[in-house]
Amino acid sequence: MMKKLENHYYYQKINEDEYFIFHSTNGEPFIVTSDIFKAIEQNNFNKETQKELEEVNYFKDDRVYLSDHKKTLEYIDNYSGPNVLDLVISESCNLACHMCSHAHTTEQSEERNLSSKILRFEDAKKWIDYYVDYYPKIKKLNRYIFHYGAAEPLINKKGFFKILEYIDQKTRNKDVELEQLVNTNLTLLDDEVIEYLVKYNVKVSVGLDGLKEQNDSIRITKRGEGTFNTIINNIKKLLDRGVSVGVALTLTDRNFEKVDPHKFLSTMKNIGVGTVLVDSDFINHINYSGDEITNKLMTFWKIGENLDIEIIGSWRTPFSNMTTENDDEPKSFCTSLLGKNLTVTPSKCLTFCTYSGEPLAFYSIDDIDAGVKQFIEQMKLLMNSRLPTVCEQCKDCPIEGHCSGGCYLTYEVTKKKHSMCDIYLSATKKLIQYKYTEQVI
Repeated sequence: MMKKLENHYYYQKINEDEYFIFHSTNGEPFIVTSDIFKAIEQNNFNKETQKELEEVNYFKDDRVYLSDHKKTLEYIDNYSGPNVLDLVISESCNLACHMCSHAHTTEQSEERNLSSKILRFEDAKKWIDYYVDYYPKIKKLNRYIFHYGAAEPLINKKGFFKILEYIDQKTRNKDVELEQLVNTNLTLLDDEVIEYLVKYNVKVSVGLDGLKEQNDSIRITKRGEGTFNTIINNIKKLLDRGVSVGVALTLTDRNFEKVDPHKFLSTMKNIGVGTVLVDSDFINHINYSGDEITNKLMTFWKIGENLDIEIIGSWRTPFSNMTTENDDEPKSFCTSLLGKNLTVTPSKCLTFCTYSGEPLAFYSIDDIDAGVKQFIEQMKLLMNSRLPTVCEQCKDCPIEGHCSGGCYLTYEVTKKKHSMCDIYLSATKKLIQYKYTEQVI
């Protein structure tokens, strides 16, 4: 159980003689023995102990919180725009997954539903010109990052090909690194697509919600047909050609009891997948307690460690933020909430996240820069309600600066501020208990 000390410091008892102490916004965790903990609790320690504690960033006053607050305000004030260009080349999908975050968020958005579902190549071309030719003069980009996601990009296959070709033409002779990632369900993959992914070094992320029985109860076509065999076969084809493939598994009420972490991860290991994202449905809380959900997630993580498979997921974010140093910018639940991403939709919307249904701005293809400037101003307002020390809904939470309300899409759809808190708190407690047993001062 995480309990409060003073000045935004919290602790968790690890065993009979060790206590894990951390700051709710900054992190900087350390472990002390029970005698030092008692001195901290009673605010009664000698100068030597005080010096040792200050070396691990524990102070009697609230300077750490005040410093984090200043960092947040300065980051918002100095924010000059995103780094990643996310082109939503298709708002349509050929599947009917019941927990689809894109469907849940955009069904509430008139703007993203009323107009064309396909991004015109001429519009994409203008955005690429802006991002490659003009934008680096403002942002000093040292890497171009393009993302293609939302619904199913391969519905707009020919447009996707033209975009990849054009980006290659625009960036080929520039001394800037290029990274490209596509989120696709892989059911529309064919040999032609594979050749383009290989040629232009595009990374792939694909959803797979268990082995055949579990996946085919969730990830289905609009006619109710399962997709497991198609997805697995296409993952193998891509890996055989050297394409980087990450797999994402979502736990829902339909597969929670049936998914066997060891069988699933062993299958991924056997086909050559090295990274698996595992999360429970982060839009709607599934019908299990936070402890039940995080016990399952922890099982995935521990098995992943044994199989040398990297397990990622939003449930690990608060713990990761807590235990990672970051002096340059505020910690955040995702890079999108730091304004790092700009999502361009066919309906002329600009959003901060691929899946958000709430446009922060709109663009005219004849004046893209005006749309970006409007986005920047609206992004500042969003950050001013969600980043550490300014997120009012998270005040006095042990992990307020490491979670900051969790995924914004949850609130966007459900309008509930604390619906996932039990998961993030439970996961953080379990990860602390599992990872920290030494390094006592």
